[in-house]
Amino acid sequence: MIAIFVAVAIAAAVAWAGGKQGTAVGGLPLLALCAVLAFAVQWTAFVPAWLMQTEKFYDLAGSVTYLFLLACVARFGPPRSWADVLLLAMCGLWALRLGLFLFMRIHQDGSDKRFTHIKNSFPRFLLSWTLQGLWVFFTLCPVLIVVASPRWHSATVWTFIGVAIWAIGFAIEILADSQKRQFR
Repeated sequence: MIAIFVAVAIAAAVAWAGGKQGTAVGGLPLLALCAVLAFAVQWTAFVPAWLMQTEKFYDLAGSVTYLFLLACVARFGPPRSWADVLLLAMCGLWALRLGLFLFMRIHQDGSDKRFTHIKNSFPRFLLSWTLQGLWVFFTLCPVLIVVASPRWHSATVWTFIGVAIWAIGFAIEILADSQKRQFR
């Protein structure tokens, strides 16, 4: 249980440091609200997973967490430039595709070997869900910080380069998942 406390403390420190200059909601930095939401979604999903002793919606819960955080920053953040909207859309599309792919894979495979020994232990199983919340928050933090910033983000040549890199990476991920599935 100490590891869970440490994970939450790390997220709190990052949310405090990264959210100081950003938008606040009810006096709470938007980045901190997103950190709380990341853990809340994971712990809420953990309850039925623990009761049913299943890991079948673990990966889907991770993607849903991404989508909730994106929706939170879109809803409570400052007015958006089209570059911010594009960034949110790209992250949302990626999370949706990955979540659906992993959800279908676990249902076809029937189980995930990573959880064979973990799901029987309350603290270890809860820790895996907590760490997923931390992972989602950390990996999405750069986007959350940019979009929660009160600064207007105009599109530049770097925007178009970033979109091109994202599109290539997205296509490679889809192709790699397809090839891995065929190989297995």
